[in-house]
Amino acid sequence: MKEYNYKSIKKFNKLGIEFKDGCIINFNECRENWADSRKINNTDTVCVADRFFSINYSYFIFYTNERIKIVFTKSIFPWDNKHRKKFLEIQIGLNRYGYSSFDCS
Repeated sequence: MKEYNYKSIKKFNKLGIEFKDGCIINFNECRENWADSRKINNTDTVCVADRFFSINYSYFIFYTNERIKIVFTKSIFPWDNKHRKKFLEIQIGLNRYGYSSFDCS
């Protein structure tokens, strides 16, 4: 499984997520793989990832052919909540583009 820090995201749009190193998460591929992993028809779901949220450490696991984990860790500065804001941006963005993620919290 590849793992990226959320700060490595270059672009996030309706097709997927692109990282600074050129790696791309394709949401259609993720939807098909997520459905296959749950043994359901891919037309019966819009789920593309699993998500886990906690105060200090959160992540998404996207169901690309080689799973990709995006990690959101808390800064050492107690007032810095940027990691939570970015996590919610991804979650809300997925919903806006017609996709969802499965809550594993």
